[in-house]
Amino acid sequence: MGKGWLEMNTFRGNEWTWIRLDVDEKEKCRDYIDPMHWRRCREWFDGIGIADRNDLRMVTEVSGQECLFGSFVYRQDLHEKDDFTILHFYLTRNTLVTVNLNPALIQKTSMDQILRLVKSAEDAIDAFFILQGELMNEFLYGIDEFETKLRELIWKFYNDNGTHILEQIHKHRHELLVLKGLIHSVKENQFAVEEAFLIESGDRVGHERTARRVKRGSTLIAGYEEEIENLYHSEEVVSSYRGNEITKALTIFTTIFTPMTALGAIWGMNFKHMPELDWKYGYAASLVLIFALTVLIYLFLQQKGWTGDLLKKKKRKSFYK
Repeated sequence: MGKGWLEMNTFRGNEWTWIRLDVDEKEKCRDYIDPMHWRRCREWFDGIGIADRNDLRMVTEVSGQECLFGSFVYRQDLHEKDDFTILHFYLTRNTLVTVNLNPALIQKTSMDQILRLVKSAEDAIDAFFILQGELMNEFLYGIDEFETKLRELIWKFYNDNGTHILEQIHKHRHELLVLKGLIHSVKENQFAVEEAFLIESGDRVGHERTARRVKRGSTLIAGYEEEIENLYHSEEVVSSYRGNEITKALTIFTTIFTPMTALGAIWGMNFKHMPELDWKYGYAASLVLIFALTVLIYLFLQQKGWTGDLLKKKKRKSFYK
């Protein structure tokens, strides 16, 4: 019988089969699990449709009859923790069973395209690598979209360094961590298949292409993480500078106006005997004294270089506005 779909969700290649099931068809999965693997697979099987985290297990005791099974998140909303989708799979050299693979969630590659690719697979392991490669391709599109948002954020930081930028940096860093987690799932699956079936790099086209996509995605993620961290630290520096300038301004103005505050407080007392109140030129003298002390303090601060450019007129718009 030639390669192709035998039933709605069963694809047969050259001596290998891919069975794609929905969660409500979970019991059918039991029929494709090798009896010698069932005891080890039982806990995973019971968790199909319930599991909410990544989980990988393998059976490697008998050479040539190894299997890998598990569950992993292949779609995660960037902002909603509980909005995710888990794919469950059971893999031997000639059988691949996937449960809860929703083609509608793989937006950049149609199921027809995936099927055309798996037609060239030499066994179920190769088909699994091809499927992983297409999921990885989906994540790479997500990274491209993230890059666009990151570039916009970099220029926003340059042109409008308001406090809201820090919130956006935090949001983008969270999105990057989510994408990183998805890529790590594919990377872990790649390593697990290599370990379970002793696959060498370069032996299979599907394996090599998936490995290179994982490497490309990991490299991009690492680069964007560095950019995000640089933005975060730059924002910290700017915020610290802005805070120091505010503190400095308040300190200088408080110091300069200390004579006015202190003398005003003294002469504002309601003591009965205050000789200054009867002086003919007391008011004028107090103003002169306050002004003179204020000027002397300002000159002292300026001589020490403590005012910096704070009291100077800026000729252009400052980056640290």
